[in-house]
Amino acid sequence: MKKNKYYILIDILIIFIVAMFSIQCSALSPAITEKTSVEITTASTSETTTSGTSAKLTIDSLKNLEYKVEYTQSGVAKLTNGDYQEEAAPGSATKIIIKLSEYVSFGDLNNDKVEDAAAILISEPGGSGTFYDLAAILNKEGNLESTNSIFLGDRIKIKTISIDSGVITVNYLDRKEEQSMAEEPTVDKTQKFIVENNILSLDNKVSVTPGTTASTETGATPTQEQQQIIYTNTQYGFNFSLPISWQGYSIVVTKWEGNPIGSNDIIEQGPIISIRNPKWTSANPYQDIPIMVFMLAQWDSLQKDKFHIGAAPIGPSELGRNTRYVFALPARYNFANPAGVEEVEKILEGNPLKAF
Repeated sequence: MKKNKYYILIDILIIFIVAMFSIQCSALSPAITEKTSVEITTASTSETTTSGTSAKLTIDSLKNLEYKVEYTQSGVAKLTNGDYQEEAAPGSATKIIIKLSEYVSFGDLNNDKVEDAAAILISEPGGSGTFYDLAAILNKEGNLESTNSIFLGDRIKIKTISIDSGVITVNYLDRKEEQSMAEEPTVDKTQKFIVENNILSLDNKVSVTPGTTASTETGATPTQEQQQIIYTNTQYGFNFSLPISWQGYSIVVTKWEGNPIGSNDIIEQGPIISIRNPKWTSANPYQDIPIMVFMLAQWDSLQKDKFHIGAAPIGPSELGRNTRYVFALPARYNFANPAGVEEVEKILEGNPLKAF
C-alpha cells in the first residue's frame, strides 16, 4: 500500500508539472504568433515593392533603344551602343547616321510616378546638315518606348536639357533667320515640351523670337488688330502669325491620305496641323486653320497627278516651303462654312506662314 501511494504521489506531481508547462506555453504563444505575423507581412510588403517597381532607365538602355526619326527609310532607328547607320540609298557610300547625344534628362513625363527620360538625337542624313531632334522615352511597366521626335535645329549648340513637373525644357544656341549656317549660333533660345497621349509636342503656346515679345511684333502701343502671337512648329520648321484674339489656341494633328487615280489604295500620307481657335466647341465649331505638310518628293508627285487627295477637283494650295517640306492649305477647307470662316480667310490673306 505504501508503494502504491508513492507512485500515486509521483503521478500527481507529473500531472502538476505538465499542467504548469501547458499554461506557460499558452501564455507565450500569442507573442510568438504576433511576431511571426509581423515578419511575414514585412517580407510580403518588401516583395511587392520590388516586383511593382518598373525597370530604372539608364544611359546604356537609351543607347540601345529604337527611336522614331524621319531620316531613315523605315522611320525608325535602332541604336546599338548609341549609334545607328544605314545607306543613304541602295549601294551608296554615303551613310545616314543617328547618334544619341550626351544631353539626357530623367523624370516623370506622364504623371504615372515612374521615371521617364528625354534625350537629344544628332542626325547626319547625308548632306551638309547636322540635325538635332528631341525624343521622349516613356517607361511603361519596364518596357521603354520612344515617342515621336521633334526637330530643334540644324547645327545648333545644346546648352541644357531638364525635366521638371512633366515639362521638358531645352536651352540652346541658334541663329537668326537671315544668318548663314556657316556662322556660329549665338541666339539663346529655350523651348518647352510635354507628352500627352504618348505624343511629344510643344508646351508653350506663344513663342518668343529674337527682337519680339510674346504678345506683339509691333510698337510699344499696338492696336488690337496689330497685336500678334506666333505659333512656332520646330518639328517641321515654320512660324504662323495669329491675331491676339487667338491667344489660348490649341493644336490638333490629323493626317491626309493620297490615293492613285481610280483607286482607294493609300499610297501617300502625311500630317495636317490644325490651329484651333479658343472659341471652338463641339457644339459650336469654329473654323480651324489647317496646314498640310508634304515632303518635297510627295509634293512633286502630287503636282504630277501621281495621286490625289479627297474628292475635290483641285489640289491643295501652297503656303510656303523650306528645304525639307511644303506647307499647303487643303482644297475646300471651308466647305462646311462654320463660324469664323471670314476671319480665317482674312488671316490667310496676310501670308502668315513663314518657313525656316
